[in-house]
Amino acid sequence: MDKKVTRRVAIGTIIGGVATAPFVIYAWKASRTVKPPRGKFEKEWASIVKMLDVPIKEIDGPSTFTLDYHPKIGDKFRVISLYAGYDENSYPAEYPELPEHYYISNGQLTQISPIINDRPALLISVEKQTVRARNYHDEHPGGEYVIIPRKDNDELEFFEVGQGVYKKISRAKVNIPCILLAMGLTFQYPKGKPLERGMKWTIPETSHYNVELPCEIVGFAQVVGRETVKIKAERHLNNQEVQHFITYQMQQVKKIEKERGSNYDADAAMKREVKEAIEEEETRAWKVTCYVDLESGITVRQEFNIMTHSPKVPKKDTTSLFITQVLEG
Repeated sequence: MDKKVTRRVAIGTIIGGVATAPFVIYAWKASRTVKPPRGKFEKEWASIVKMLDVPIKEIDGPSTFTLDYHPKIGDKFRVISLYAGYDENSYPAEYPELPEHYYISNGQLTQISPIINDRPALLISVEKQTVRARNYHDEHPGGEYVIIPRKDNDELEFFEVGQGVYKKISRAKVNIPCILLAMGLTFQYPKGKPLERGMKWTIPETSHYNVELPCEIVGFAQVVGRETVKIKAERHLNNQEVQHFITYQMQQVKKIEKERGSNYDADAAMKREVKEAIEEEETRAWKVTCYVDLESGITVRQEFNIMTHSPKVPKKDTTSLFITQVLEG
């Protein structure tokens, strides 16, 4: 695997221990081959931005409230999951400008009756995932699973659906478009406890962000007709912390890839990533903004940015953007 490709594309495309880099890297390579007219690419991107540009209106919220995940059985709604990558080939562009590459998934969510005790169960069906670069277009199959959030954190348990029988499976076996979309719908907040504006807590490194994130309730907003609480999480990693993040993240990838039976050499990738991070004095910044439905506890919108800065080579700076948006049912 090309060193530069691994460095500039794989960053941010591995989330929750799921290595989604291979087909994104292929798209990136294809986009470097020639520079064809970008009219269709630009038109499709503009349509995606328009679809995600939902009205967000700040509102007055309750002085105190509680959050918990409990959508009503039978609730249905559409959801979109987007990843967009900005690197030296799109520098200095940033969202909503045209990225170097992106992939997008469309799904349907249905709250079903519990399948384990009284824990909420959500049926997620993803049609397909579209991968797009300047001169590359591909589609990957979606899938259907039941997801059950754990009570004490944002981790998800996945179950295969088959003729009324639900079989629990490991995350390594879950269809990638489904897992990325599902994880965008959850956020680790204190459940069932009195909350108010200004409340703070910390998401642990073991979350699917793979880094500790200090969180704060900053306000309230109406998003696609839902009253939500707005939560922000930010973290700036110095070079030493970046090295730790790379090591920890690739350890998670190694476990997943081993279970999948993949021959991906996570150890070699980790050493290469750490070496380059040291040489380039790399730092990273995490910015997450979540809008959580006050009534159901579901994350209506999540915007997640990872910004990588290389002081010695500014044009190598990259931004990986994830947006998950619930639409009307």
